[in-house]
Amino acid sequence: DVEYRQKVALIGTTTAENLYGMSNPIGQNVQINGQSYKIVGILEQKGSSFGGSNDDKILIPITSAERLLRSKGVRSVYIQADSAESVNTVKSLIEEELQKKFKGSQNSSGQTFYSVFNQQDMLSTVTSISDTMTMALAGIAGISLLVGGIGIMNIMLVTVSERTREIGIRKAIGAKKRDILVQFLIESMVLGGCGGLLGIAVGVGGAKLVSRLTNISVSTSWNVVLLAFVFSLCIGVFFGLFPANKAAKLKPIQALRTE
Repeated sequence: DVEYRQKVALIGTTTAENLYGMSNPIGQNVQINGQSYKIVGILEQKGSSFGGSNDDKILIPITSAERLLRSKGVRSVYIQADSAESVNTVKSLIEEELQKKFKGSQNSSGQTFYSVFNQQDMLSTVTSISDTMTMALAGIAGISLLVGGIGIMNIMLVTVSERTREIGIRKAIGAKKRDILVQFLIESMVLGGCGGLLGIAVGVGGAKLVSRLTNISVSTSWNVVLLAFVFSLCIGVFFGLFPANKAAKLKPIQALRTE
């Protein structure tokens, strides 16, 4: 195919699904810049990466691509090292070989007409940006939890004030301090749990919506979802402890006198 500049193509799974749906694309033709290419195979599914989808692509012979794009030669080559530790060594060896092959190929500024990039440097930059965003989001989440917790505490304090007489009646007929404490802690846990469920629904629904609108694959870690829900319950317990303790300490006589 390369030698005779055949107009054949390999397509990714996403491309096959977008163009042909559930039908078999092998043997059919696909139009590229007005030229027809026969599909001879489908690439193995690889998923998405930082650069985008690895399945939304079409591969054709290099000689056919040179004619189609009116550009000869290869402009970029990706080389994979055996291990992360050997990347710098491989980069140095490649630079030495390129210096031998393109000796004297420099512009007026002394710069070579080629460059070697180490993707670990790019990954380090991306990781640094990701860590910064994670810290910023963690700060926003912390402030949101604090505001939500204070809201729960205020609601429970109002509830205790409105139900003072009820607390007095319960204590008068034999309810212990522990019973009152558990009652209001459970109520604050319910508030925190409802907020957690609402947040999970918004988060999962928002992620799926973004996935549909942008064609970005999104996966949900249910372990993290469960951890978030448990954390919301803990927030309810922590901020509901003060109102519950206040309710538990009320004296029956004073509580019954409250209008």
